[in-house]
Amino acid sequence: MKSAVIRRAQLARIFGLALMLAGLAPIIWLALNSAGPGPIEPWAPLRRLPTLAYSSLVALVVSLPGLALMWLGATLAARQKDVLEANRREKQDRLRRMREYGREERVEPFIGSPLTLEEDREPR
Repeated sequence: MKSAVIRRAQLARIFGLALMLAGLAPIIWLALNSAGPGPIEPWAPLRRLPTLAYSSLVALVVSLPGLALMWLGATLAARQKDVLEANRREKQDRLRRMREYGREERVEPFIGSPLTLEEDREPR
């Protein structure tokens, strides 16, 4: 498999995971702000965000785009599984061939256990 295809699949998977984390951010923000009475002090950038009266409709409006973004990221990351799995199998096969056939002496492949045959005898 070409290395450009593998790099593209790895980057797409990382981008998908980043999208999942970005989609999780509004949901976490909603949960943390709804749990406490006011804005969260240790996180200074979040203090600038408006505090809302959290009804179920507002929570739904805030969380649905985040859930859609998480779904998109998970789909993007999951689509790369076949390419990365094929690359892993190819790498393992290459290492196995080096281990088996990289030696000086010849290794004959066989299937199953070695078969021992008895001599044929003429019937009496």
